[in-house]
Amino acid sequence: MQVRAFSLVGDSVLAQVQHSLHAALVHGCSQWGIGPELLRTECRRVWELPAGTVLPAWEGRGQSGNCELWLGWQPDAARHVGSALFAPERSFAGTTLAAPIAQGAARNAMADVVMALATVAGVGNIIGGVGALPASLLVRGSGAVLVQLHIGRSSLACLLNHALVRQLGMPATAALAPLPPVQLGPILRDVPVQLSVRVGRAEVGLHNLLHLAAGDLVRLDQPVDLPLRVEGPGSDHWFNAYLGTVDGTLAVELSRPD
Repeated sequence: MQVRAFSLVGDSVLAQVQHSLHAALVHGCSQWGIGPELLRTECRRVWELPAGTVLPAWEGRGQSGNCELWLGWQPDAARHVGSALFAPERSFAGTTLAAPIAQGAARNAMADVVMALATVAGVGNIIGGVGALPASLLVRGSGAVLVQLHIGRSSLACLLNHALVRQLGMPATAALAPLPPVQLGPILRDVPVQLSVRVGRAEVGLHNLLHLAAGDLVRLDQPVDLPLRVEGPGSDHWFNAYLGTVDGTLAVELSRPD
């Protein structure tokens, strides 16, 4: 029987990954004047893609340790990004210089978006010519996530392996403020604590133990003229004590241990 890992991706993790990559998309496009109203992000578990979904040709890949990011633009992405950069109503949109200018600016804008994504993902430089996507990333339970970043009518597909999903999906934790000091005295003053007074110990052989009877005397290891030992919880030596009586009841007078 073949066994493989099954990695779960919760909705909160998906939301955090989508938020992180959308922020990178906004940052990369803002440098080229592309407003947030033209930007949209979708995030799905890879194994939940609708049947018949056609994935793009993967053009770039970034890796840092176990984290991997795969990128692929849709066909004619540069033309659509150029349309987002240069609105049709601009006076130069219909000139012969408009197309090459728009294409060049679009490619630069696309490169800035990719750089912003790589920075957020922490995968360093994106390397081109990566070839086919490993089939292991597409199986159910792979933990991989597909994020579609839309710029107007163009889109960039980003596939994140499970290690990168975990890295981006972990919510940022703020430093915890130190707890105020607690006065334990008022809290613990009514907690009962048992004290034991050790009178002494004796060792007897097993034969003598079996023949002990009422009226027998057992010699202890505690001299009569030395204080007794008062023990707290855990048999810790807290005080010395001298045995006496108060109102017909046994009592001890405490003193500091030597």
